Amino acid sequence: MADETKRRCKAGAPFHRRKRSHLWIREPRSAQHSVQIALKRIASVTMIPRNHTGKTSKRSSPVMNTREDFRPKAHTPPSSFFTSIRYNIRLIIDLQVVSVYRHVKPFLQNVNGNLLDLGCGESPYRFLVNEKCAKYFGVDIIDADKFDYQKSDVAHLDGKRIPFDDGYFDYVICTEVLEHVEDYQTLVDEVYRVLKPNGEGLFTIPWSARYHYIPYDYFRFTPSLLQKTFSNYKEVEIIARGTDVTAISSKLIVLFFRNLFPNKMWRYILSPLWLLFTPLIILALLFGHISLLTKFGSDLDPLGYTILSKK
Repeated sequence: MADETKRRCKAGAPFHRRKRSHLWIREPRSAQHSVQIALKRIASVTMIPRNHTGKTSKRSSPVMNTREDFRPKAHTPPSSFFTSIRYNIRLIIDLQVVSVYRHVKPFLQNVNGNLLDLGCGESPYRFLVNEKCAKYFGVDIIDADKFDYQKSDVAHLDGKRIPFDDGYFDYVICTEVLEHVEDYQTLVDEVYRVLKPNGEGLFTIPWSARYHYIPYDYFRFTPSLLQKTFSNYKEVEIIARGTDVTAISSKLIVLFFRNLFPNKMWRYILSPLWLLFTPLIILALLFGHISLLTKFGSDLDPLGYTILSKK
Protein backbone atom coordinates (compact mmCIF):
# COMPACT_ATOMS: atom_id res chain seq x y z
CA MET A 1 0.00 0.00 0.00
CA ALA A 2 2.81 2.39 0.86
CA ASP A 3 4.49 1.72 -2.49
CA GLU A 4 1.21 2.35 -4.33
CA THR A 5 0.72 5.66 -2.48
CA LYS A 6 4.26 6.80 -3.30
CA ARG A 7 3.73 5.88 -6.95
CA ARG A 8 0.58 8.03 -7.14
CA CYS A 9 2.27 10.97 -5.43
CA LYS A 10 5.12 10.89 -7.92
CA ALA A 11 2.63 10.72 -10.82
CA GLY A 12 1.08 14.01 -9.64
CA ALA A 13 -2.46 12.62 -9.23
CA PRO A 14 -4.78 14.66 -6.95
CA PHE A 15 -5.37 13.13 -3.54
CA HIS A 16 -7.45 13.68 -0.43
CA ARG A 17 -6.84 12.22 2.99
CA ARG A 18 -8.94 9.73 4.88
CA LYS A 19 -8.01 8.49 8.32
CA ARG A 20 -7.80 4.70 8.67
CA SER A 21 -6.84 3.50 12.19
CA HIS A 22 -3.55 5.28 13.03
CA LEU A 23 -2.47 5.90 9.43
CA TRP A 24 -3.35 8.69 6.96
CA ILE A 25 -3.92 7.22 3.52
CA ARG A 26 -4.18 9.55 0.49
CA GLU A 27 -6.76 8.51 -2.11
CA PRO A 28 -7.41 10.06 -5.54
CA ARG A 29 -10.28 12.54 -5.88
CA SER A 30 -12.82 11.99 -8.59
CA ALA A 31 -13.24 14.66 -11.31
CA GLN A 32 -16.80 15.31 -10.07
CA HIS A 33 -15.54 15.93 -6.55
CA SER A 34 -12.93 18.43 -7.83
CA VAL A 35 -15.59 20.32 -9.79
CA GLN A 36 -17.83 20.51 -6.72
CA ILE A 37 -15.00 22.01 -4.65
CA ALA A 38 -14.25 24.58 -7.37
CA LEU A 39 -17.92 25.63 -7.56
CA LYS A 40 -18.08 26.02 -3.79
CA ARG A 41 -15.02 28.29 -3.87
CA ILE A 42 -16.57 30.43 -6.61
CA ALA A 43 -19.83 30.66 -4.70
CA SER A 44 -18.01 31.70 -1.53
CA VAL A 45 -16.49 34.66 -3.39
CA THR A 46 -19.61 35.87 -5.21
CA MET A 47 -22.33 35.10 -2.66
CA ILE A 48 -24.13 37.90 -0.82
CA PRO A 49 -22.42 38.45 2.56
CA ARG A 50 -24.09 37.28 5.76
CA ASN A 51 -24.43 39.29 8.93
CA HIS A 52 -23.46 38.22 12.44
CA THR A 53 -26.79 36.40 12.94
CA GLY A 54 -26.08 34.06 10.03
CA LYS A 55 -28.91 35.50 7.92
CA THR A 56 -28.39 36.86 4.44
CA SER A 57 -27.52 40.56 4.57
CA LYS A 58 -29.74 43.06 2.74
CA ARG A 59 -26.66 44.86 1.50
CA SER A 60 -25.82 44.54 -2.18
CA SER A 61 -23.02 42.25 -3.21
CA PRO A 62 -19.55 43.78 -2.79
CA VAL A 63 -18.71 42.67 -6.33
CA MET A 64 -20.62 45.58 -7.93
CA ASN A 65 -21.82 48.94 -6.63
CA THR A 66 -25.26 49.64 -8.11
CA ARG A 67 -25.82 52.97 -6.40
CA GLU A 68 -25.68 55.88 -8.84
CA ASP A 69 -23.89 58.72 -7.05
CA PHE A 70 -23.71 61.09 -10.02
CA ARG A 71 -26.68 60.58 -12.32
CA PRO A 72 -26.56 62.31 -15.73
CA LYS A 73 -28.75 65.38 -16.00
CA ALA A 74 -31.66 65.22 -18.42
CA HIS A 75 -30.72 66.84 -21.72
CA THR A 76 -33.39 69.50 -22.34
CA PRO A 77 -33.81 71.85 -25.33
CA PRO A 78 -33.04 75.60 -25.28
CA SER A 79 -36.71 76.60 -25.28
CA SER A 80 -36.39 79.77 -23.15
CA PHE A 81 -33.80 82.38 -22.18
CA PHE A 82 -32.65 80.51 -19.07
CA THR A 83 -32.70 77.07 -20.67
CA SER A 84 -30.67 78.50 -23.57
CA ILE A 85 -28.03 79.67 -21.11
CA ARG A 86 -28.00 76.26 -19.42
CA TYR A 87 -27.83 74.47 -22.78
CA ASN A 88 -24.84 76.50 -23.95
CA ILE A 89 -23.02 76.13 -20.64
CA ARG A 90 -23.43 72.38 -20.96
CA LEU A 91 -21.94 72.52 -24.46
CA ILE A 92 -18.85 73.99 -22.81
CA ILE A 93 -18.40 71.76 -19.76
CA ASP A 94 -19.93 68.45 -20.90
CA LEU A 95 -17.60 66.98 -23.52
CA GLN A 96 -19.90 64.01 -24.18
CA VAL A 97 -22.79 66.32 -25.05
CA VAL A 98 -20.76 68.66 -27.22
CA SER A 99 -19.17 65.75 -29.10
CA VAL A 100 -22.64 64.45 -30.00
CA TYR A 101 -23.88 67.96 -30.86
CA ARG A 102 -21.00 68.52 -33.30
CA HIS A 103 -22.17 65.51 -35.38
CA VAL A 104 -25.92 65.91 -34.99
CA LYS A 105 -26.07 69.60 -35.97
CA PRO A 106 -24.86 69.32 -39.61
CA PHE A 107 -26.90 66.16 -40.11
CA LEU A 108 -30.18 67.76 -39.01
CA GLN A 109 -29.65 71.02 -40.84
CA ASN A 110 -29.75 69.15 -44.16
CA VAL A 111 -32.88 67.10 -43.42
CA ASN A 112 -35.79 67.15 -45.86
CA GLY A 113 -38.86 64.94 -45.47
CA ASN A 114 -39.91 62.80 -42.52
CA LEU A 115 -37.50 62.67 -39.59
CA LEU A 116 -37.66 60.16 -36.73
CA ASP A 117 -35.98 60.98 -33.41
CA LEU A 118 -35.78 57.55 -31.76
CA GLY A 119 -35.43 57.67 -27.98
CA CYS A 120 -36.03 61.40 -28.21
CA GLY A 121 -36.30 62.20 -24.49
CA GLU A 122 -37.03 65.95 -24.30
CA SER A 123 -36.11 66.41 -28.00
CA PRO A 124 -32.95 68.46 -27.27
CA TYR A 125 -31.98 68.65 -30.95
CA ARG A 126 -35.35 69.44 -32.50
CA PHE A 127 -34.57 73.17 -32.64
CA LEU A 128 -31.85 72.37 -35.20
CA VAL A 129 -34.44 71.05 -37.67
CA ASN A 130 -35.93 73.36 -40.29
CA GLU A 131 -39.54 72.26 -39.90
CA LYS A 132 -40.51 74.10 -43.08
CA CYS A 133 -38.63 71.38 -44.95
CA ALA A 134 -38.90 68.46 -42.52
CA LYS A 135 -41.60 66.85 -40.41
CA TYR A 136 -40.38 65.82 -36.97
CA PHE A 137 -41.57 62.67 -35.17
CA GLY A 138 -40.42 61.79 -31.65
CA VAL A 139 -40.58 58.23 -30.31
CA ASP A 140 -39.66 57.02 -26.83
CA ILE A 141 -40.51 54.22 -24.41
CA ILE A 142 -43.64 54.54 -22.26
CA ASP A 143 -41.69 54.60 -18.99
CA ALA A 144 -39.13 57.19 -20.08
CA ASP A 145 -39.32 58.63 -16.56
CA LYS A 146 -36.74 55.95 -15.66
CA PHE A 147 -34.33 58.21 -17.54
CA ASP A 148 -35.76 61.44 -16.05
CA TYR A 149 -37.77 62.29 -19.18
CA GLN A 150 -41.49 63.02 -19.16
CA LYS A 151 -42.36 64.35 -22.61
CA SER A 152 -46.00 63.60 -23.49
CA ASP A 153 -46.30 64.55 -27.18
CA VAL A 154 -44.35 61.59 -28.55
CA ALA A 155 -45.26 58.19 -29.97
CA HIS A 156 -44.49 55.26 -27.71
CA LEU A 157 -42.22 52.32 -28.42
CA ASP A 158 -43.21 48.94 -27.02
CA GLY A 159 -39.58 47.85 -26.84
CA LYS A 160 -39.71 45.88 -30.09
CA ARG A 161 -41.58 47.55 -32.94
CA ILE A 162 -41.36 51.18 -34.07
CA PRO A 163 -45.02 52.24 -34.52
CA PHE A 164 -44.74 53.32 -38.17
CA ASP A 165 -45.12 51.66 -41.56
CA ASP A 166 -42.28 50.31 -43.65
CA GLY A 167 -40.29 52.95 -45.53
CA TYR A 168 -41.96 55.89 -43.78
CA PHE A 169 -38.93 58.01 -42.88
CA ASP A 170 -36.27 59.77 -44.89
CA TYR A 171 -34.00 60.27 -41.87
CA VAL A 172 -33.56 58.77 -38.40
CA ILE A 173 -31.48 59.95 -35.46
CA CYS A 174 -30.89 57.86 -32.34
CA THR A 175 -28.55 59.48 -29.83
CA GLU A 176 -27.08 57.66 -26.81
CA VAL A 177 -29.84 55.03 -26.80
CA LEU A 178 -28.49 51.67 -28.03
CA GLU A 179 -26.44 51.00 -24.89
CA HIS A 180 -29.73 50.97 -22.93
CA VAL A 181 -31.49 48.45 -25.20
CA GLU A 182 -31.04 44.76 -24.36
CA ASP A 183 -32.12 43.61 -27.83
CA TYR A 184 -30.26 46.33 -29.72
CA GLN A 185 -30.09 44.34 -32.97
CA THR A 186 -33.88 44.26 -33.24
CA LEU A 187 -34.03 48.03 -32.79
CA VAL A 188 -31.37 48.63 -35.48
CA ASP A 189 -33.27 46.33 -37.84
CA GLU A 190 -36.49 48.20 -37.06
CA VAL A 191 -34.84 51.46 -38.07
CA TYR A 192 -33.83 49.79 -41.32
CA ARG A 193 -37.45 48.75 -41.86
CA VAL A 194 -38.97 52.23 -41.38
CA LEU A 195 -36.34 53.97 -43.51
CA LYS A 196 -37.06 54.65 -47.16
CA PRO A 197 -34.62 53.32 -49.78
CA ASN A 198 -31.54 55.58 -49.62
CA GLY A 199 -32.80 56.87 -46.26
CA GLU A 200 -30.10 57.95 -43.82
CA GLY A 201 -29.59 57.28 -40.14
CA LEU A 202 -27.36 58.79 -37.46
CA PHE A 203 -26.68 56.85 -34.26
CA THR A 204 -24.43 57.84 -31.39
CA ILE A 205 -23.19 55.61 -28.57
CA PRO A 206 -20.78 56.18 -25.68
CA TRP A 207 -17.51 54.34 -25.27
CA SER A 208 -15.72 56.04 -22.39
CA ALA A 209 -18.70 56.55 -20.09
CA ARG A 210 -19.47 55.54 -16.52
CA TYR A 211 -22.17 53.04 -15.59
CA HIS A 212 -25.26 55.26 -15.78
CA TYR A 213 -29.05 55.10 -15.51
CA ILE A 214 -28.51 52.00 -13.42
CA PRO A 215 -29.57 49.25 -14.05
CA TYR A 216 -30.56 50.14 -17.63
CA ASP A 217 -27.03 50.44 -19.02
CA TYR A 218 -26.05 47.23 -20.81
CA PHE A 219 -23.37 47.65 -23.49
CA ARG A 220 -20.28 49.39 -24.84
CA PHE A 221 -19.81 48.75 -28.57
CA THR A 222 -16.53 48.34 -30.43
CA PRO A 223 -16.27 49.34 -34.12
CA SER A 224 -16.01 45.64 -34.99
CA LEU A 225 -19.37 44.87 -33.38
CA LEU A 226 -20.93 47.98 -34.92
CA GLN A 227 -19.94 46.81 -38.40
CA LYS A 228 -21.79 43.55 -37.79
CA THR A 229 -24.78 45.25 -36.18
CA PHE A 230 -25.29 47.56 -39.17
CA SER A 231 -24.39 45.01 -41.84
CA ASN A 232 -27.84 45.30 -43.50
CA TYR A 233 -27.15 48.89 -44.56
CA LYS A 234 -25.46 49.47 -47.88
CA GLU A 235 -23.27 52.27 -46.47
CA VAL A 236 -21.90 52.54 -42.93
CA GLU A 237 -19.38 55.02 -41.58
CA ILE A 238 -18.17 54.80 -37.97
CA ILE A 239 -16.61 57.99 -36.59
CA ALA A 240 -14.78 58.27 -33.28
CA ARG A 241 -16.01 61.17 -31.16
CA GLY A 242 -12.84 62.64 -29.75
CA THR A 243 -9.69 60.82 -28.62
CA ASP A 244 -8.15 59.46 -25.45
CA VAL A 245 -7.20 63.04 -24.56
CA THR A 246 -10.89 64.01 -24.75
CA ALA A 247 -11.83 60.98 -22.64
CA ILE A 248 -9.26 61.78 -19.94
CA SER A 249 -10.38 65.41 -19.86
CA SER A 250 -14.01 64.32 -19.52
CA LYS A 251 -13.15 61.97 -16.63
CA LEU A 252 -11.36 64.77 -14.76
CA ILE A 253 -14.33 67.12 -15.25
CA VAL A 254 -16.82 64.51 -14.00
CA LEU A 255 -14.60 63.77 -10.99
CA PHE A 256 -14.48 67.48 -10.16
CA PHE A 257 -18.23 68.16 -10.37
CA ARG A 258 -19.18 64.90 -8.65
CA ASN A 259 -17.20 65.97 -5.60
CA LEU A 260 -18.09 69.64 -5.83
CA PHE A 261 -21.80 68.77 -5.73
CA PRO A 262 -21.94 65.47 -3.79
CA ASN A 263 -25.09 63.48 -3.16
CA LYS A 264 -24.61 63.48 0.62
CA MET A 265 -24.80 66.63 2.71
CA TRP A 266 -21.80 65.89 4.93
CA ARG A 267 -19.55 65.70 1.87
CA TYR A 268 -20.15 69.39 1.18
CA ILE A 269 -17.62 70.01 3.95
CA LEU A 270 -14.95 68.90 1.47
CA SER A 271 -16.31 70.86 -1.49
CA PRO A 272 -14.11 73.95 -0.86
CA LEU A 273 -11.04 71.74 -1.14
CA TRP A 274 -12.11 70.67 -4.62
CA LEU A 275 -12.28 74.31 -5.68
CA LEU A 276 -8.49 74.32 -5.42
CA PHE A 277 -8.48 72.09 -8.53
CA THR A 278 -10.37 74.68 -10.63
CA PRO A 279 -7.28 75.71 -12.66
CA LEU A 280 -6.65 72.04 -13.51
CA ILE A 281 -10.27 71.62 -14.67
CA ILE A 282 -10.05 74.72 -16.86
CA LEU A 283 -6.93 73.23 -18.41
CA ALA A 284 -8.70 69.87 -18.90
CA LEU A 285 -11.61 71.68 -20.63
CA LEU A 286 -9.18 73.47 -22.91
CA PHE A 287 -7.37 70.28 -23.89
CA GLY A 288 -10.70 68.47 -24.29
CA HIS A 289 -12.07 70.99 -26.77
CA ILE A 290 -8.74 71.19 -28.62
CA SER A 291 -8.70 67.40 -29.01
CA LEU A 292 -12.26 67.47 -30.40
CA LEU A 293 -11.31 70.10 -32.97
CA THR A 294 -7.87 68.77 -33.96
CA LYS A 295 -8.25 65.03 -33.16
CA PHE A 296 -5.16 65.31 -30.97
CA GLY A 297 -4.50 61.94 -29.32
CA SER A 298 -5.53 58.37 -30.17
CA ASP A 299 -8.98 57.68 -31.58
CA LEU A 300 -8.83 54.06 -30.32
CA ASP A 301 -10.13 55.20 -26.94
CA PRO A 302 -12.60 58.02 -27.68
CA LEU A 303 -15.59 59.37 -25.81
CA GLY A 304 -17.91 57.47 -28.13
CA TYR A 305 -18.83 56.70 -31.70
CA THR A 306 -21.16 58.13 -34.31
CA ILE A 307 -22.57 55.74 -36.90
CA LEU A 308 -23.76 57.19 -40.22
CA SER A 309 -25.79 54.66 -42.19
CA LYS A 310 -27.62 54.57 -45.50
CA LYS A 311 -30.25 52.04 -46.54
